[in-house]
Amino acid sequence: MKSNDINMGKPIKNKNMNFHKAGPNLYTFMIYCEDKNIFERKETHFFLIDIKMKLKKGNMFKGKIKNNTDTSYIKNYLRGYSTIEQQLVRQYSMRSYSYRYTFRRKIFMDWIYTPLFCKAICNRKARTYGKKNRKIAKKELIWNLKYYFIVLYFFNVLKSPKNQSELIKEMSTQSRVSPLVYKKMYSIFILSYEKEYYLKQLSANSSRYYNFN
Repeated sequence: MKSNDINMGKPIKNKNMNFHKAGPNLYTFMIYCEDKNIFERKETHFFLIDIKMKLKKGNMFKGKIKNNTDTSYIKNYLRGYSTIEQQLVRQYSMRSYSYRYTFRRKIFMDWIYTPLFCKAICNRKARTYGKKNRKIAKKELIWNLKYYFIVLYFFNVLKSPKNQSELIKEMSTQSRVSPLVYKKMYSIFILSYEKEYYLKQLSANSSRYYNFN
């Protein structure tokens, strides 16, 4: 899947996009690891809902972090928070070697460019729904756009992994978390209620009335 697969023309009513042939579990685990609150917040950046959900749900490996005083060990679990939208937009908007300019990247790319970019896409697509529905479409299209960003991130950033091992390898490459940690997380996640929760989110947001299909 490529970025130009997003339809900016006339919408197709409630077209539900099929998941990758490897199965939805890879998508749900990716969401949990990369941006577990993506469908909880309307914004494209870290927001108050993230703090609320963090306090409510905590972390799978909270005990390991709390009971270990090794700084280097803790850093493997605590990373600078970025949403999937922010991570994906960076891939196409930043020049080589510019990622190291952390302050400028966070302020201009994550907090200014990405929100305006997503808003512009939704505003443009809203025109296809006519004047009567344009206003509500501007607000509601963000949810289906988030779904598409998840799919694009899976295919373009993580290189379309076909199974659990490939997914874990690619996510580990993108982060400081080791494959062994991801494997342990996967074994816990696959049996949790959160897997079904993310499946419902994906299904609901892939087939919204206001969509980019």
